Amino acid sequence: MYFDFTNQLKQPRSLMLWATLLSLTGIGTGYFYYQQFPEYNWLLFFLPASLLFVVFLIFRSFNAVFWLAVGCTPLSLATLDQTANLGLSLPNEPLIMLLMFIILLRLFFVRSIENAILKHPISVGIYFYLGWLFITSCTSTMPLVSFKFLLSRIWFIVVFYFYGISFFKEKKNISRFIWIYSVPLAIAVINTIVQHNEFAFSRDAAFYVMSPFFIDHGVYAATIAFMVPPLIALAWVGRKGGQSSGLQVAAIALILLFTSGILLSYTRAAWLSLGAAAALTVVFFMRIRLWFLLLTTSLVTVVYVNFKDDIAVMLSRNKQVSETGFDRQFQSITNISTDNSNLERINRWNSAIAMFKEKPLTGFGPGTYIFNYAPYQNSADLTPISTNFGDGGNSHSEYLNPLAETGLPGLLLIILLVLLYLHTAMKLVYHARMKHVRLLAFGIALGISTYYAHGVLNNYSDSDKTMVLIWAFAGMLASLDIYGRRAKEG
Repeated sequence: MYFDFTNQLKQPRSLMLWATLLSLTGIGTGYFYYQQFPEYNWLLFFLPASLLFVVFLIFRSFNAVFWLAVGCTPLSLATLDQTANLGLSLPNEPLIMLLMFIILLRLFFVRSIENAILKHPISVGIYFYLGWLFITSCTSTMPLVSFKFLLSRIWFIVVFYFYGISFFKEKKNISRFIWIYSVPLAIAVINTIVQHNEFAFSRDAAFYVMSPFFIDHGVYAATIAFMVPPLIALAWVGRKGGQSSGLQVAAIALILLFTSGILLSYTRAAWLSLGAAAALTVVFFMRIRLWFLLLTTSLVTVVYVNFKDDIAVMLSRNKQVSETGFDRQFQSITNISTDNSNLERINRWNSAIAMFKEKPLTGFGPGTYIFNYAPYQNSADLTPISTNFGDGGNSHSEYLNPLAETGLPGLLLIILLVLLYLHTAMKLVYHARMKHVRLLAFGIALGISTYYAHGVLNNYSDSDKTMVLIWAFAGMLASLDIYGRRAKEG
């Protein structure tokens, strides 16, 4: 039975009192900063004042607010307060923070959570991950930035992973999540395609036509690529998985729409991520074990290290730059001679490695790469799109970014989480008794794989669009493993 905040709370009056006191404290704190900094974003002052109203709403229907937060995420709008250096997506992140607040209060008063959830391997991996983020936030070069980064991770993990495990115990909630996220996302994709059409689908326009819902064409493509495999799973499970023929047709329509969106985004990393998902599909169908994958990856790594100079020479012969035309865009993926986008990515990677060499154990602190990488740029790596101030973004790598920010242990913990997701998915796909559980796990695992494959070339771990998906899908895998793997067809 997942958390029922309406019926199971033993001390609702005490809980409401705490909510009221903390809301009033937030209002007072916001007012104080508003007086000190008049230019402070008024929305950040207004948010605490709205907490009490939403708390009452949550007590009326907690799950309705959960679904509201999920549905709002694809259409959320990002705000940035330059004075406080604080970004927030509205309206979903305030709702997610409030959901976390209520969940933690509920656990404080009721102290009820299943041991199977607490002891699941993915949960244990998350404890180490959050623990290391806390340690490196304490040693950070910018503690306020790092603790803000840590807090944002906590609210996504508490709401979508830990609460999600219990919530997704009812497997119909997994398909509901996919639909409730996909339909608003489809609105964003249609809006993007319509705007892009006004520019004859040119590559240059692809960088900004996804606004206002997405600020970057990369995270836009990564998000819709993430949703293609689970939609395929929904189209595949059929009536056994609760999908009527009408829903199957709708799933196929969304798959076609999202695939078109990915192609028109001109995001080469997203195209490659779908290729990685296809490769993982072969792995699942051949029932290849995780140890064999790790052995193969190790051998490929050894070969690359020994022949990296020869590989670099071979790649340097490719002069195709990224431009309009899918064939030429695809050919430019390996161009490390004249393609400024690829060269700038190498510049960021080398900067991250240089930062790691200076602080190999604890790094510069979570969330601090963007503020620290400028002095670590090598003049030989600079490109026409480089900036001397280092204000161009993150390291363009889901792996090198934590390496620079949280040291070698931080990178190893990211890899550990990915392996735990894959191991759990393999158990489900290979051994679950119910076909629709196997298919759901298959789609969820492929969705996650698109993100972490995309993460070789880009880093979107600061985006609410992807964070909701990553931790919710991790919760789905853990939930299916705990409650669904041994269940029999009914």
